[in-house]
Parts: sequence; structure tokens; C-alpha cells
Amino acid sequence: MHEMAGFSNVATNPPRRGRFFNEYGELIAMYTTDDFTILRMKDLVAYIGLSRSKIYEMLDHKSKRHDPAFPKQVRLGTAAVGWYQGEVIAWLERRRQQS
Repeated sequence: MHEMAGFSNVATNPPRRGRFFNEYGELIAMYTTDDFTILRMKDLVAYIGLSRSKIYEMLDHKSKRHDPAFPKQVRLGTAAVGWYQGEVIAWLERRRQQS
């Protein structure tokens, strides 16, 4: 599937809505998405509410703000990267449960 010029994967592949519970009846997600949906940087910034610089600090092993649990980048081309939306959602859920 090719991405149409000017349209992000988030716009063309919206998450499926619903409530999902674990075996104990605890709410684990408000919606789910296909694990293969790619978020580009501008979509990731809007999705999680963190700046580009904060995201890159969390990815940098040398930074004191490094987060080893943060989803790894997926190389899309020579100069393009993205993140799987399903991994981002899982990361957000883990952070929500820790707080």
C-alpha cells in the first residue's frame, strides 16, 4: 500500500475504537490499531504530546533522559523513519499504568 502525497498513515488508517479489558476486568485500552500503521515524526509529536527534541533525547543512549522502553524507529528509506503505532500505544499504556 502506498501513502498518498500529503496524507499521513494516521489520517488514512484511523484506529479502531472500542474498550478492551484484561482477564481481571481492568481497562487496558480505549482503542486498538493495526501494528503496521506507521507514525512519522510530526504524527508522533501530535499523538503523544512530546516535542521532537524530547523524543530524540529518549532515543539517545547517551542522554540522561534516555528511555529504553520507548519504541524503536523503523527505517523507511535512506532519510525517512517512523514508529509503529501499536508499539507507541503499548508504551503509553505502560506509562499510564506506572503512574
